[in-house]
Amino acid sequence: VLSPIDGVIADRLLNPGERADGRPIVRVIELARLQVEVIIPAARFGKVQSGMTGRVIPNVVDASAIEASVVQVDRFIDPASGTFRARLAINNPSLAVPAGVRCDVTFDGKASGKSPG
Repeated sequence: VLSPIDGVIADRLLNPGERADGRPIVRVIELARLQVEVIIPAARFGKVQSGMTGRVIPNVVDASAIEASVVQVDRFIDPASGTFRARLAINNPSLAVPAGVRCDVTFDGKASGKSPG
């Protein structure tokens, strides 16, 4: 069985001996390209747009800021929390950023949001 991407197995969805019948067998995570989901206060709505760059600072010891590009922004504000979401993409070829870690994100030098982890 071959994966279409290089990565690590995050979840085994079937056990040895089970029939696949077209179902996924494992979930593979690509570590060289990461996505950052950011929750942003409604006051910044319209100021964060696809194509912008942001600085992502992983919450790990001795982490440095990494440039990421905004690839998707919600077109609505969640009324319960007064926030909206954006997705950024990071090229991570040296695997310097561990997948799943919480991050702080800034756009244009202004604190904007936190990743849920």
